[in-house]
Amino acid sequence: MDQAIVAGVSAVGGTVIGALGAVFGPLLAQRRTQDHERRTLTDRDVREALEITAHLRTAGAMWERDMRRVLRDIRVGRSVDLREFDDSMRSLEQEMRQSVNRLVAYRLHVSRQVSGRVFLPMGRAEDMLREAISDAHGSPDALWREIADAIREVWSIRHELDEVLVQEISTAFGATMTTPPHRFRRSA
Repeated sequence: MDQAIVAGVSAVGGTVIGALGAVFGPLLAQRRTQDHERRTLTDRDVREALEITAHLRTAGAMWERDMRRVLRDIRVGRSVDLREFDDSMRSLEQEMRQSVNRLVAYRLHVSRQVSGRVFLPMGRAEDMLREAISDAHGSPDALWREIADAIREVWSIRHELDEVLVQEISTAFGATMTTPPHRFRRSA
């Protein structure tokens, strides 16, 4: 009878273990799949956030390049079409703003820092350059220096933003990232 009880207990135990395996086995497999998907999504998020950040940085660099080119053109007496200048600046600023807005979807909350620290000095530099375009021959040397200083200020702020973005991405995704070294910029 002891063997019969042991056999019965073993059968019940085997049934319970089998039932638990039937219930928890698929749940465990599903959880592993979800963990893998979550890990894959995070990897994709990091990649997308980095692509958006690169787009933001590229648009900022193009803004700076265009500002410096227009400034040089005016200084050497080339005419600059104000409408083309405005269209170019508006397009680049819009690209930057859209990139900042897209970064918020990845829990990267830099929009207030960007708008206060980048877009206002950009607008100020653009306004001064518009004034110089409108009256290239009557623009005093002080205005040229102010424009060059404003462009340098935006350059500096853009690199501060790079550091903020790297910190935000590192924190949000648990990644270890570094900013590229900043090169010394010559005056405009």
